[in-house]
Amino acid sequence: MKLFTKVLFSFFLVLTGSSIAQNKIEGAIVDDKDQPSSFCALALLKSGDSSQVKGNITDADGKFSFEAIPSGTFIIKASASGFDDGYSGVIIIDSLSKINLEPIVLKTKAVNLNEVAVTVIRKPVEFKNGNIVMNVQDSPIAIGNTVYDLLTKLPGVSIVDDVISIQGKGGVRIMIDDRIQQLPAAALINMLRSMNSSNVDKIEILKNPPAKYDAAGSAMINIKLKKVKLTGFSGSTYVNYMQGFYSIKDGGLSLNYKGRNFAVFSNFTSGYNEYRYYSDFTKRVTFNNTTTEFHQLTGERNANLFYTYNGGADWYINKRNTVGFKIDGGEGTFTSYRSGNNYLSDNTLGYKELEFGSTRPNNWRFLNININSEHKLDSSGTLLKISADYSPNGDVHKGDFQNYFLDSLGNNALYPTIFKTNNKLDYVFYSARIDFEKPLSKTSKFETGVKANQQSMLSDILFQTFDHSSSTYKTDSVYTNVFQYREQISAAYINFQKEYKKFNFYAGLRGENTLVEAESKTSGFTFTRQYFNLFPVASIDYNASQKNSFTIAYNRRIDRPGFTQFNPYKFFMNLFVSFEGNPYLMPQYNNSLEFSHNYKGSLFNTVYLSKVHHSFYGYPVQNDSTKESLNRTSNLDNLHIIGYNVYYQKDITKWWFAAFSGNISLLEFNGNVEGNTYGDASYQYYAFLNSVFTLPQKIKFEINANIMAENQVVIYVNQPKWQVDFALKKSFLKEKMNLVVGMNDIFFTMVNRNTVRYRNISSELFNTSDTRRFKVNLSYNFGKIKVQQRKTKSNEEEKRRLSH
Repeated sequence: MKLFTKVLFSFFLVLTGSSIAQNKIEGAIVDDKDQPSSFCALALLKSGDSSQVKGNITDADGKFSFEAIPSGTFIIKASASGFDDGYSGVIIIDSLSKINLEPIVLKTKAVNLNEVAVTVIRKPVEFKNGNIVMNVQDSPIAIGNTVYDLLTKLPGVSIVDDVISIQGKGGVRIMIDDRIQQLPAAALINMLRSMNSSNVDKIEILKNPPAKYDAAGSAMINIKLKKVKLTGFSGSTYVNYMQGFYSIKDGGLSLNYKGRNFAVFSNFTSGYNEYRYYSDFTKRVTFNNTTTEFHQLTGERNANLFYTYNGGADWYINKRNTVGFKIDGGEGTFTSYRSGNNYLSDNTLGYKELEFGSTRPNNWRFLNININSEHKLDSSGTLLKISADYSPNGDVHKGDFQNYFLDSLGNNALYPTIFKTNNKLDYVFYSARIDFEKPLSKTSKFETGVKANQQSMLSDILFQTFDHSSSTYKTDSVYTNVFQYREQISAAYINFQKEYKKFNFYAGLRGENTLVEAESKTSGFTFTRQYFNLFPVASIDYNASQKNSFTIAYNRRIDRPGFTQFNPYKFFMNLFVSFEGNPYLMPQYNNSLEFSHNYKGSLFNTVYLSKVHHSFYGYPVQNDSTKESLNRTSNLDNLHIIGYNVYYQKDITKWWFAAFSGNISLLEFNGNVEGNTYGDASYQYYAFLNSVFTLPQKIKFEINANIMAENQVVIYVNQPKWQVDFALKKSFLKEKMNLVVGMNDIFFTMVNRNTVRYRNISSELFNTSDTRRFKVNLSYNFGKIKVQQRKTKSNEEEKRRLSH
């Protein structure tokens, strides 16, 4: 820690040595229905000769900012299809100015227009406010992939065994349109694999979420879906095909209508995706001075047949009140067909080879119904937001398992072990929240809110083994289990933000009370836990100069054990590998401190420190007589992470944009593993490179490279892996039709390798999935803009409506 303090202090001294003053213009663009104008083209013009000084676009909420502006007098011009150009008043700025403009209102043109296409150029990958953002619709590589695939392409994000981590920290939570997803891990992965990028606007990595968000998770990934942008009727459709070892086929249709007082939106997708998994696993177990080697070869084909849908409406009752509803859902069947052989080096178990196979269909469904409203209480921007969700979901996991024991000649050495499972899982979520925002002045803002959340899950597992004497399946009472889990979280938060000269101060505090009740109706086991935690969040921004700005930020977060981690039921992958939950697993708490530097909006340096108390870790428990590895999850005492991250983005030329991200971190963990003191340390490295080339004839070419160096997670040492993706996008028909062709993991190098040296176990694992795939995606956008008669005054204070 002393070394880290010295590095942090030296970093600050070096960067502040070049500090001079910084200026900034901030504002928003709204249309004549008081709605935000998303991705509107902006130009900062000299007031004297109207020559352009800078260009920009608004974000999804219609907001914008200009920084590092030369002293002088300027006006801002805003342009959007279907609207007359809008202008600000004259702006006088010097090197110290920080100006917040009144919203610029765009008025609808007074004539009907034919079909139009709105073209907005955004960088595929950006670094904004300390967060990495992938603009999906501006990335040829992203188009056509599932959301699950997109997550693996984000800088610093890795997914191993369906566990998502960022910069070495697990417990990452997924949000969709700012709503946290509470599905169990397997159901969440099914949903992400069924979501196509065609429905996604952007994906944000939030490493320091504000206090208004749930405190759960070491970090958050926010998936922002597309919104209705065109006034009148609009829509899009796509078809997508990918070919690897197996194929992926899906398509979708989106239809929307936005009128003067209401908007209706809908989307439907359907597909059939297949994936390949291959594993080569070697394990050596030493017992009674005898070492037995297992060499297991496994092949697996996974098939996912699905459809998803979402729809809703917003009613703009008047300028100050909006109500809306939204429904999201989907159903499908994800089936895993697995087969393989396990070769043993000796005959201590009575056989030399295990031939195994299984078929595991998983019928899944998810549904979320949301109602919401937003109320503007005054003209200064005071807002009251109300939102409620109801989400009934279900899964049925079935499995048929066959195991044949052979001698060295391939003959049956023992009776086959055949069994089947049926796990019915129902989970229901309720949540409601109220948020209040009050601007205290042009430079300060106050927020507060409350939220209540309840989830209830019921797992009914039937385990049956085949009885050879009667040729029937009989229920095994040891592994049959009915388990109920209930969790209630009540929360309240308060935020305060203040700008003062060159500083921006933010402080937030969130309190959460958690009640957990678990019961095994089969064994009679019951468990109750209640706890209250406070989660402070704070940051200070210092705009030191036109070129340099600095931020120091702190937050505290929690990661609660999931339902499957709590359930003390034993789940079999095969006869030698099983998993068991831990009802005594404690939540893990993450305290993070970051210091970052921004140079000219292009170079971002971040030094960070995290301490994770009660860190989750998985480990195998070896049964020396049966050679079975039982995988459990428990708590380590502490995990310390010290790291440095750099991000650089630049328009090399007018036609070439490049972005680079690199990270190095040191992880130190210590605690107790199965009664033994354990401690170790390891370094983690990753690098990410993105280049986009805008070519003639409306062609865009993009190439990505991801590199992850060797790293260690407790007892697992993961070997380096890397991948290169490319894609080309061509636009037709006035950019309404887009064709994308490309290939993921060109060199087929995104393979997982790890080793374990733990007690009397040593192992090496090599596995691959269907990461190298050729893709073709064809999409078509359509819409008409209609005349709007209603007009508003350009000097009215406006705020954006509730995001969906």
